[in-house]
Amino acid sequence: MRDKKRFLTVLLSIMCMLSLILTSFSITAVSSADDISGDDGTVEGTDDEDDEEDGDDEDADDDFGGIDTVMNFVASKIGKKAVTLKWDKVSDIDGYTVEYKAASASKWSDKDVAAAKNSVKITGLKIGTRYNFRIRAYIHYEEDLDDEEDEEDEEEEEFIDDIIEEDEEDEEEDEGEEDFPEYEYGEYSKMTLTTLKKDGSGVKKAVSNTYEKKATGVKTSKLSSLKSTKKGTVELSWKKNAKATGYEIYMSNKKSSGYKKVATIKNNNTVKHIKKKLKSGEKFFFKIRAYVVKKKVKTFTKYSAVKSITVK
Repeated sequence: MRDKKRFLTVLLSIMCMLSLILTSFSITAVSSADDISGDDGTVEGTDDEDDEEDGDDEDADDDFGGIDTVMNFVASKIGKKAVTLKWDKVSDIDGYTVEYKAASASKWSDKDVAAAKNSVKITGLKIGTRYNFRIRAYIHYEEDLDDEEDEEDEEEEEFIDDIIEEDEEDEEEDEGEEDFPEYEYGEYSKMTLTTLKKDGSGVKKAVSNTYEKKATGVKTSKLSSLKSTKKGTVELSWKKNAKATGYEIYMSNKKSSGYKKVATIKNNNTVKHIKKKLKSGEKFFFKIRAYVVKKKVKTFTKYSAVKSITVK
């Protein structure tokens, strides 16, 4: 064990800056050389990149298991002083946060919406005024700090506790600053609209950056099979969709959420794809959908049923 005087000097030098919990973690790091890092889980903004080239999006794997972006966020009815907003439901969440402000303003107002709902009416707006709206799903949780105790350093922690008791007032103040309960957020869906004028004129509907127009007259493509014949790879196959322009493949490590697009197939004659660089022994879920491009307008079919496989 390190010299106690040296250990005490290090401890007292950081007591005024760190909370009780973070102090314990920092001292454990000094004694065990472990690197402990935190993550507030907050994600803001959306990914505005268009389709990738055919093949894997190799960086997508790191994002699996997160909260889905709210899709098809629209203003289904715009009035003089109110708007009605709708969106597709997101699975495995605790609720939605809808935020809005006049385009010229700096401060956002917000409204919490239960996970079971997928619409809300925003009132109290100004006539003929341009507004920005955004929505994101969230999960509400409390961190269980007891699970993060380092049992191997119990003897040193007892010594630390004796020192900490001498400064109880500072500890209580620091504890009050802990960010609990915590929230994890998905990405924003964003939309801009203008409320109707006094005479009722103006655009009565608006769509967001996550709005996807549905393809008509095109059947949903279905995954025929998943195979893992080589280490770290999965081969997907499906039937050709004659009326489609191409296909999009999505993957997650959860069945009902966390899907990320991992490949865009731009030739409807292609009916196979190999997803590489997966972790052996892990289970992944896949789904596919077709898309159609006509007159530079891109529309989408519904997603296929989900299929799963454990990687070889």
